[in-house]
Amino acid sequence: MSETGQSLEQRRNRNYEETHRQLVERAVGLIGREGVDALTVASLARDARMNRSTVYYHFDSREALLSAAKGWFGARLSEMMVAPGDSQMWLEKAVQFSLRNPELMHEWVMDLVNHAPIHNNFPRWDELVELASRSPHVARPEEGKGGPGAGGAHDAEVWATVLLASVVMAPRLFRVAVRPDQEIEAVSRHYAQLLRRLMQASQRGAK
Repeated sequence: MSETGQSLEQRRNRNYEETHRQLVERAVGLIGREGVDALTVASLARDARMNRSTVYYHFDSREALLSAAKGWFGARLSEMMVAPGDSQMWLEKAVQFSLRNPELMHEWVMDLVNHAPIHNNFPRWDELVELASRSPHVARPEEGKGGPGAGGAHDAEVWATVLLASVVMAPRLFRVAVRPDQEIEAVSRHYAQLLRRLMQASQRGAK
């Protein structure tokens, strides 16, 4: 392929990727405003002010479109949960993100519990487990903690699972069923503080 041909191909790829990204983000916004049932190829085309054929070029069905939106949710959440820096900050951002996308979060959780492996829905799972494995409260195999068969790898996976559930499902339950009067920002801040205290207490107990 000539240099000109390669340049045109690269430009087409960039345009395709940018349009694809915009459509996914539009789909997420549509779900947030009108609910999952409102999401169709036609409704997205109207919302994005694009021809339906253009949307079909990127997503051949409503199911493919919804799958892409759930993938967006999982990717964003996983990035937040392995972000460097102060744990209070990333925990609060992750909880708030989940609370602000309740219908998409619900669809994502259903996939999470019904379709293995977890990497399909939480692409940075291995990084979250690695972060958990560095915590002092995670038993190391050579320490013999946790009884027969206990191992650091399994402990880290359990802790990562608890952390994920605490960020995604517990705040939603609290805000809907326990304190519906609380604002999302307050719930997010409270849960982030609580989770951080829990991690710090676990670290102190492990010393």
